[in-house]
Amino acid sequence: MWEWLAYLREFNIASVCVRLLLAVVLSGALGIERERHGKAAGLRTHILVCLGSTLAAMTGLYIAEIGGETTDVTRVAAQVISGIGFLGAGTIMVRNKSTVTGLTTAACVWSTGALGLAIGFGFYEASLLCVLFMLLTAGQFNKLERKMFHRSREVSIYAEFVDAKQLNDSLKQIRDSGYRVMQIHLTQTRTNLPDGIGAEMVIGTERIANPDDIVAVIESIENVHFAVAT
Repeated sequence: MWEWLAYLREFNIASVCVRLLLAVVLSGALGIERERHGKAAGLRTHILVCLGSTLAAMTGLYIAEIGGETTDVTRVAAQVISGIGFLGAGTIMVRNKSTVTGLTTAACVWSTGALGLAIGFGFYEASLLCVLFMLLTAGQFNKLERKMFHRSREVSIYAEFVDAKQLNDSLKQIRDSGYRVMQIHLTQTRTNLPDGIGAEMVIGTERIANPDDIVAVIESIENVHFAVAT
């Protein structure tokens, strides 16, 4: 096994194929987790970022192989890490001049770039361990974080309504449940519902509430396709 791993660390056609395949699989797992939460940067974005970073790392190795030991293979990697910042910035939104969303997805995109570099340089062990920790952090720690820190009187919710014509009735049902729709921004649905509509809402409560409880109430409405705290 160790001989096989050592062979894949060498720069050859087999290792190139393995690294690109690993980039697709590992970043795809992260993208699916973000897609499940309705984030703009989902499966394709994470895969493309990781593939690009992997290619950049391997290109650095290729240049070094051609140019000799005097070539600095880390220069390409350094530019990739700084360049991915614009993608992360595109996922961050500021609502109501104070509510910032998209930070986790931005961090995930940046980390996916670093993951691609590790794969590209053949650091397989760290890549596999890192993606497990990234999935755990992005997918599971949010529940712990909400329970510990995010109990508030204002909660940002994204919901998709099956029938746009029944939106007002659905909003009335939310209000009848004891919540206030303080702000609402209508958008196209992220799941391409034929007659549906998406809504980014700020929900107000009389007392400190758990976002998961509010999501459960909204999802219980017949016209709601799905809802998620953002």
